[in-house]
Amino acid sequence: MDTFSRRHGYKPVREQLQFESMDDDLRNSLWNLLLGYFFDKDKVMVKDNRYFPSYIKILVEDIYDNFLKYPIDKMSFDWYIERKIIRKEFFNWKWYEVYDFIEFIMNSDFEEKLEWKHKYKIWAIRNKQKFISNLMIILKREAAAYAVLKANDKYYISPITNDAEIDTIESAIKDTSELEIKQVGVHLQEALVKFSDRTNPDYRNSIKESISAVEALCRTITKKKKASLGDCLKEIENRIKLHPALKESFIKLYGYTSDADGIRHSLMDESNLDLEDAMFMLVACSVFINYLLVKADKAGISLK
Repeated sequence: MDTFSRRHGYKPVREQLQFESMDDDLRNSLWNLLLGYFFDKDKVMVKDNRYFPSYIKILVEDIYDNFLKYPIDKMSFDWYIERKIIRKEFFNWKWYEVYDFIEFIMNSDFEEKLEWKHKYKIWAIRNKQKFISNLMIILKREAAAYAVLKANDKYYISPITNDAEIDTIESAIKDTSELEIKQVGVHLQEALVKFSDRTNPDYRNSIKESISAVEALCRTITKKKKASLGDCLKEIENRIKLHPALKESFIKLYGYTSDADGIRHSLMDESNLDLEDAMFMLVACSVFINYLLVKADKAGISLK
């Protein structure tokens, strides 16, 4: 949900993106997903085994043996007891241990240990795939800075950003606020809020806000309030020795989000804009803003 603290930058970028962190909403959602596909006895219980369905028992044995490192002979025949033990561990783990566990579940071969004729083997295989598909949805919905990737027939939870990129975004927002060019920081903050909104992410407008931050800074540097980014960059190229290739790359990036008159419409044709697209644009624009701030300072250009 879009809140006052998020809109105005009172929540750190890392918290908004759930980078190296995990709030209660995300942790609860992950547990509910596990519950729905593996750990809810009412959903998985079969009539021929009152207390412990055989295929779930294999999974729990795998968890005991290869993840928790508990002796298997400590297992109970009462599923409720086992679920309570796993649940206690899950809600006490650090954020990265939860992801360790999710990766373990995705890569467990418990369903392959069932005999081919077992009546729930196909169900178990399909169930795991549904779990993974819904996991991807939850990570995106809760603005976790991680995604599910598959490589060499194994699933991994991989960061979609890194510590340096987060620092870049934070630095751009902080420095533009301190230099009294707050409109630049406002655009960056809006870009962050729009794509990390847990209930209604807006990737298209997040991208627009990111490029608008660059445009606002360039207009401040050139003192041309109505000039397009392209026109501003041409002047900045001469004033602060901006590398021509760097100028051209941002003109092309601007073209991705604008027409020649600066009226945003070309993005409307894009149907597959995603969190990764918005993240790329926010990071790229933050890097360029930090670069321009240093260059302008060295050139003795006042930004007030």
